[in-house]
Amino acid sequence: MKKTIILYCVCCIAALYLTACKKEAQLTTASADKTADKPAPARKPKAKVINTLNAFGWIIEGGDVAATDLNGNGIPDLIYLINDAPAGPNYFRYYVGWDVSETGYPSSVTGIKQIASNSSISEGAGIAVGDIDKNGIPDLVLLAYDAPDGPNNFVYIVGFNLNANGDPAYWSSPITVFGTNYVAQGAAASLADIDANGTLDLLLSSYHFDVEGKFTYKIAFNLNSAGFSTNIKDYGVHAGTYLGHIIQDIGTALADLNGDGKQELFIVGNDNPPGQNSFRVITATVTPTGELEKVSGFKQYEGLGESGQGTGVTIADFDRDGTRDILFLSVTDTPAEDYYKYYIGYSITWNPRSKTWEPFFD
Repeated sequence: MKKTIILYCVCCIAALYLTACKKEAQLTTASADKTADKPAPARKPKAKVINTLNAFGWIIEGGDVAATDLNGNGIPDLIYLINDAPAGPNYFRYYVGWDVSETGYPSSVTGIKQIASNSSISEGAGIAVGDIDKNGIPDLVLLAYDAPDGPNNFVYIVGFNLNANGDPAYWSSPITVFGTNYVAQGAAASLADIDANGTLDLLLSSYHFDVEGKFTYKIAFNLNSAGFSTNIKDYGVHAGTYLGHIIQDIGTALADLNGDGKQELFIVGNDNPPGQNSFRVITATVTPTGELEKVSGFKQYEGLGESGQGTGVTIADFDRDGTRDILFLSVTDTPAEDYYKYYIGYSITWNPRSKTWEPFFD
């Protein structure tokens, strides 16, 4: 009799336990279903902060900016560049801003560094940073677009093995590449492994200044340890890259944003009509053979002033959240002083509606 009662009690307890488990499972499933029904929380945009730094120029014809990590602490540093173009020989002037905040302002800066740009009539300048000689130390490319009457030329120099102050161990000789047009207004340089073979390639571009406006480019594939290429391809004008007919300068940036092994390209022009300027931005994907695909129409972003004489763009994870951000820069030329003005857009994302890569802004 006792055994029967005990067995009956055990069965009742087991039944109650199974019922409770079933209810808990139903509640858990319902909760999970409700969670799945909720959309993912939208990324909270960060406020747009405009930074201003002195550009230390006299007659500026082109400027740019590049992000890197010179002191190796995991925080982006910025290298700011202008091409100073008085009558006679022109000069590159650049300096480093260390450890920029998530809004882009540096904790401290170096002194001004000056070197001949090997150009006397410049119409644009560019900067790019990468490990060209594959020794684990960043190298610096400085570009001027030499634009006398007649054929124009890209002229660049390479500063190898930058230290934490942005000083190279040595400079290359000037390297000249035939230009892409006769009437340029702006030029840019970007480094990336476009053909995915482990060696950096250099994208050289200019903007043809006429009523139509034309973005033209060449790629110097597989730079050797001296910064030269024996395989330079001319891609001419790409249809659909019109930015405007009053473009003062351009900038470019390359990055593989979706991990497919192809480089996304940002083409940024500073549209400079009377009055307020604006940034006009086209995005595209560069194939391993150098052609452009998925070319967007231009999208317009807030400009910085009324007298932009240089345009820069660079990509880095400025807020250290694991996504890439983009910095737009203008070199503002005033009668009194010249300034770098710039701001950052965060978490570059593909927009399937407009078919372009876009940052977030508040």
